[in-house]
Amino acid sequence: MDTATQLTWANHGIIRALTSPDEWAVLAFESTRVWGMHATLREDESFAVQGHWAEYTDESARVFRYGTLSGVGLWHAGNTGLIFSLDFKSGQDGSRQQRSFLLTSSAEPMADTEFLRRIQAADVIQPLIYNELVPRRLGFAEFFESQFLDSTVPRAAVPFVNGGAETLQVDGRLAEPEWRVVYPEGVGVLESIADGSPGTRRKMLLRYDGVGLYMGLQVDSSLDRPRVTLSMTHRFDIPLVDSPR
Repeated sequence: MDTATQLTWANHGIIRALTSPDEWAVLAFESTRVWGMHATLREDESFAVQGHWAEYTDESARVFRYGTLSGVGLWHAGNTGLIFSLDFKSGQDGSRQQRSFLLTSSAEPMADTEFLRRIQAADVIQPLIYNELVPRRLGFAEFFESQFLDSTVPRAAVPFVNGGAETLQVDGRLAEPEWRVVYPEGVGVLESIADGSPGTRRKMLLRYDGVGLYMGLQVDSSLDRPRVTLSMTHRFDIPLVDSPR
């Protein structure tokens, strides 16, 4: 809740413990803005807060702004909530603004993964990160990914194959012995790849050599007219007809 305007944003924030028991990563988003904070518990039971913010000024995404934030957090009402008093500094013109917020547990809390998938699906979050922060090499993008979005994305290490094109044939059969090698969990395979067929188990096998990346899709039943579509996205569109971006 914004203590100045009394506006309440339900299910719009998440706090995650870091490796130290006295440190937390905090993520908050609302409509066209996102904030990432690192909170450290101090001896007086208050929290030192440092972080970054980024926003579009409206849903048309015509104007992008970003900057740093710092301040202090205090427990509220018997440790049932946190009050943050924050100083927002623009990274573009150096202007500053003071704002205070109250964070409390939601009456109907979401699971962490569900909340993060909701953020990932929001219209402007990925454009903010990948169209604005990453091209400007702003560190907030890495913080956002490593602390939060990573848990919503399937990942696998890709094993190297000696021989490459001589070892693996691109013929749609996956008959070569290399495809049958069993690696440790998280290596060489992505589980539960979406293919549009409910009830069908599927996985993507991955190998690489000095020439390229090899991908083989395995399913446990035959598919009617199977088709695999791969895309590499480097820019995210704003889903608004009148947006100039």
